[in-house]
Amino acid sequence: MQFFSRVFGAASKTSRVRRADRSPRSRCSQIGVESLEGRDLMSDIPCVSNQGGVLVMTAAQPSHNAAIVSTDPNGNVVATLNNNSEMFPRGTIWTISYTGAQRGGDTFTNNTNLSEVTVMHGGGNQVHGGTSYNLAYLWGKNNSFDSSGGASEVFTYGSNDNINTQDAPVALYAYDVPSGSIW
Repeated sequence: MQFFSRVFGAASKTSRVRRADRSPRSRCSQIGVESLEGRDLMSDIPCVSNQGGVLVMTAAQPSHNAAIVSTDPNGNVVATLNNNSEMFPRGTIWTISYTGAQRGGDTFTNNTNLSEVTVMHGGGNQVHGGTSYNLAYLWGKNNSFDSSGGASEVFTYGSNDNINTQDAPVALYAYDVPSGSIW
């Protein structure tokens, strides 16, 4: 206390009068932190959600899933998985992620100008990329990929895959492709 008296001077000799309407206890604010709820915007379709601007779609069936992403006339993004559709407001989606079923036979179609990442398993899958950047990982045999005008990188891990490289620049990384075909 003497230190403060020397630094700031002696305390005032006048006493403070407490207001009558104030309680004798001091009123200190309690400071705390509360966490916010999650920011994932779930849809009505299982396996489809908006996670921070990423439209995340995951195959709902063990095989033969059909996923389509398109835009409506107002620019809203429409995600369809196995004939169930969900609309996301324009500007809330900036990229797409699709993960196919382990048993394969899936079809993914991107009819937008949004970039995408697709991971397909099990073989016999079809990917139709969008007009922006497409990144595809194709596991298994007899997969097909069409860039649909978008620049693409395609990684294939199987054989007998058909990759359309005619309408856009496509970088193809093929592993174990003794009988695959490239258009």
